[in-house]
Amino acid sequence: MLIIPFSSLRRSAEKVSPFLVIALILAFCIEGAWGLKADLGGDATQNFLSSYNFYSNFEYGHDIGDPGYRREPFPNWFLAAFLWLFYRPISGLTKEQVLDNVDILNASVHVNVLWAGILFFAVWGLCRSLFSSSLMADFVAINSIIISQSSFVKFEYPSLNTELPAAAMIAIFSLSLTISLLNKTPISYLFVGLSYGLLVLTKASGAYIGFAIIPLIACLFSVKARTLYGFLSTKFLRILLLITLGFSLMVAPWVCRNYFEFGRPAIAEGGGRVLWIRSEFNKINSHQYFGAFYAYSPELVRESVWENILGNNPSQLECGGDLQLHNRGESCDKYLLSLGRAGDIKQFDKVVSLYERGKKALPEKMKAEARAAGVKFDLDQEGKKIFLDGLRNQPLNHVLLTIPLAWRGVWSFGHSDWTGVIVNFLVMVNLIFLPVIAMALKNKSLLLLSLAPAGYFWFYALLSQFWPRFAEPFIPIGCVLFAYTLAICIQKYPLNSSKLTSSVRV
Repeated sequence: MLIIPFSSLRRSAEKVSPFLVIALILAFCIEGAWGLKADLGGDATQNFLSSYNFYSNFEYGHDIGDPGYRREPFPNWFLAAFLWLFYRPISGLTKEQVLDNVDILNASVHVNVLWAGILFFAVWGLCRSLFSSSLMADFVAINSIIISQSSFVKFEYPSLNTELPAAAMIAIFSLSLTISLLNKTPISYLFVGLSYGLLVLTKASGAYIGFAIIPLIACLFSVKARTLYGFLSTKFLRILLLITLGFSLMVAPWVCRNYFEFGRPAIAEGGGRVLWIRSEFNKINSHQYFGAFYAYSPELVRESVWENILGNNPSQLECGGDLQLHNRGESCDKYLLSLGRAGDIKQFDKVVSLYERGKKALPEKMKAEARAAGVKFDLDQEGKKIFLDGLRNQPLNHVLLTIPLAWRGVWSFGHSDWTGVIVNFLVMVNLIFLPVIAMALKNKSLLLLSLAPAGYFWFYALLSQFWPRFAEPFIPIGCVLFAYTLAICIQKYPLNSSKLTSSVRV
């Protein structure tokens, strides 16, 4: 019998594995591009119009020919450049003309194939920087890419939502952190700020969490492992300055543009709209609160646990049900909204869905009342005012509601079988509590990598209605960090002398 030494097999596998990763990425990108046709929703349509407006008129905004800042700009700048480089569609079309042009729409969504490639290669690069064993790195990358493709990326190809670009930018930002940990150079710290700035221009919520995580990142870069000092040291201030400089180079010009153009130093408009929706969620009673866990669970968990064991039933979520308020777009609410828009504004008060009330019914009612009174109405500012009034009156309600909304955000994987549900739960729960886990493990690199995705997650849970798609950008990084956490635990608490214990690089 021919016996092949294990070391020889390992070396052969290490030579082959990079080609397997590249082949997998190319296969998924080709699959995504094959027969791809556009299927745009409301947010995606605004993104498309903003991109076409920038391409056609060099004016950013979803109203063709006019400036605006309703949507975060970076993915739409990227799409405009993509159209100019690869397609050169006819310019000067009106909104109606360009939305009726199937060729331009279908060409536009092919940008997602490029985003998918960027995401997958960034995930691979991140794995290579985290694991000292190239074979282990490629194994983790292959599994992370497969899970990301099957549970998230393949559903994004026909759309122009910003979740796929955000996933790519989170992976790139995470890669910049690991490069800085390994190299410790001023350029690497500057790149951390630049990549985080691009992430914020993709998902503006990062600007708020950045006030906390940028100083923390600088502090972690400036201290040795297992120490708690570092703030206000010369090294900390130098690194903080470099990261902030990189961030400002990306974000400041856009914020200044919006200030001089619209009088608001903001990245994107619409925060007040989201807060108005959230203010409606804060009004639920205790029965509706606990019912939220049923309403926000995946269908398989609803049927197997909540209905079979705890006695819930689907009729509770339908028109007239005691949990209908957790649903979006029921026919009964749509009918009431249509009556309100036809002039009977009292019908707006009868809308039940929390989302439809905060998003459409109450804003449209107040807008109609303001128009009748000849008063100026600013939806964004009014939403912020209503939210802050509610927060002052019932702060505990707001904090407690973060829990069921976080539960909703956990279920972001697009799987409908038990394997998918279990993987979804393990990966996402690990991710959202990873800063605490990292501190318990006393691992600086794990803490650094967890700050942005966990910060985004809890920000959405605290200040939005948290649709599961909001958490989709965390799927790829979540898969990588789940494997990395396991490797750190094996290294820290080895059961035997396994060679896995030396697989972690940083």
